[in-house]
Amino acid sequence: MPRRGSRPALIDTAPTSLADWMEISAILEPNRQWSDGNTRQALVASGLLESGEEDAVANDALAEIADRESAAAGAYPFTVDTGIIALREPVDAAGAAYLFCLLASNAPNPTGAAGHERLFEQLCVPAAAAFTGGDSFHFGSPRGHLALEARPFHVALPHLLGLLGDGEALPPQPEHRNAKDGGLDILAWRGFPDRRAGRLMLWCQCAAGQDWDCKFNEANFHVFADRFLARRPVPDPVRALFVPFRVDQRKWSDISRRLEGIVFDRCRIAHTLRNSPAIPSAVSSWLRGRLMRLGASTVRFA
Repeated sequence: MPRRGSRPALIDTAPTSLADWMEISAILEPNRQWSDGNTRQALVASGLLESGEEDAVANDALAEIADRESAAAGAYPFTVDTGIIALREPVDAAGAAYLFCLLASNAPNPTGAAGHERLFEQLCVPAAAAFTGGDSFHFGSPRGHLALEARPFHVALPHLLGLLGDGEALPPQPEHRNAKDGGLDILAWRGFPDRRAGRLMLWCQCAAGQDWDCKFNEANFHVFADRFLARRPVPDPVRALFVPFRVDQRKWSDISRRLEGIVFDRCRIAHTLRNSPAIPSAVSSWLRGRLMRLGASTVRFA
């Protein structure tokens, strides 16, 4: 972990990693800016490249940053102008969501339920609801947001189906009592006032660890339904994977095909929250604490 007020070490020159490093570097500067000239100097000093390679590598990172600005649209918390990126202050809710994902992606491994992986799930709950234009429910274990008696799987599942207005759980089986969440972190849906069958559903898995690309099969509605449902809601939900990382554009199509669903990376999450007044308070607290440990406690928020 970098010491208080220090810039993280430059250890990876891949465009997505270097763009992250540049964004964090901008946050840590007193004027909240970072230039491509600074990046080139750092690349030369790092010893990671052969002589003369720094221009091409820096240009690739700048192209990645420009793509982020386009992908997140008005939710991107930085301005980009003639090779200079600058943090836009005060940072709004969507920008705060982006910064949380940025710093969580580059933070030490979380420990316990208070780690950023759990907090990332909390951030994705309103993002999933915003995308569908309807409701969402945080089903991921341990369901600490529910009353103690409502947290067991065999109690939480009928409660979720009741909110959804469709589907029926199997009678509790002995093995169900040890089930955590069956691979379902969040269910989001948009229905109709008649509450009849037939609604848009998003079946969401959140993955904030570095092994996120191994999580594709965890959020499998058909496996879940076979194990836990006597009657399935219809139609089948759309699979979704939420990650705080910026997914390399060259890998995007392959990842989407393997998932057979929708990938929500850092830019898409921020974009879905562009009209949100605030992010969850625990997420905001973690972000502010992380900025303080990095020596950027004076970042201003809306």
